[in-house]
Amino acid sequence: MFAELFAKVNTFASHHQVLFAVIIAICIISASWSLEQILDTYVFPKKKLVGYILTIAIAIVILWVTKHFILHVM
Repeated sequence: MFAELFAKVNTFASHHQVLFAVIIAICIISASWSLEQILDTYVFPKKKLVGYILTIAIAIVILWVTKHFILHVM
């Protein structure tokens, strides 16, 4: 599974898509962090653990979708 993923990422270099992948990863991390802060402040002000767990679940789903897109669509 990871060998296929690394092979796909290695082929991105010829089209400068690694740069785009890094930019997208930074954007996803930033969006995840801001979502966590919003959940902590407004949705679960007294229950920070629920906000953290929800943010981790969303991040795992985003990573799974990204992996699926790289392996099966590209």
